[in-house]
Amino acid sequence: MVPGNWILPRRNFESPSLLTSTVAAMRSYIDTSSGSRRTLRGYHQAPRRRAGPTASDNAVSPAFREMLSMLILSARLPSSNPSVEEVAVASREMREEIIPLFRNVAPEIHGGGAYLNEANVDFPEGEWQAAFYGEENYRRLWEIKQKWDPEHVFYATTAVGSEGWTVRGGVSGVKTQNGRLCRV
Repeated sequence: MVPGNWILPRRNFESPSLLTSTVAAMRSYIDTSSGSRRTLRGYHQAPRRRAGPTASDNAVSPAFREMLSMLILSARLPSSNPSVEEVAVASREMREEIIPLFRNVAPEIHGGGAYLNEANVDFPEGEWQAAFYGEENYRRLWEIKQKWDPEHVFYATTAVGSEGWTVRGGVSGVKTQNGRLCRV
């Protein structure tokens, strides 16, 4: 499977209209599985604001401060040994159909987001920064990166500043680290 997730804030469960929209998104995700079986798992947590760091004191995504549930999503592959083209189709399904379904009911500006360690890294350019870090956090982290790593020595697929790099020589439609890492 091609994995993905989306964080749903408390407000999506407290507001009757948002709850209706959230449940409708979950049903749509399951009902439109286009012949492949999808899974829907979730972590349900209720973080509290306790004495200590605030959102501006660390790099934790603001979505974690509002989270009530994190849905674990999947786009199924047709076999245990899929072709690159089949992986590309599943990645496109996650990027263009599944994630937007949940992002629409819980956008980042209203407490939604994605957990980087269990996410699909194939977000469209310009969207993963807000999903994984929160827009304000990302801007601040970018400034810190510029100060302490101005040559951009440290790289990871969705790390702060990685939009300045691309992997060339990989297969089109599949996010890969197999190829040459080049500056954009």
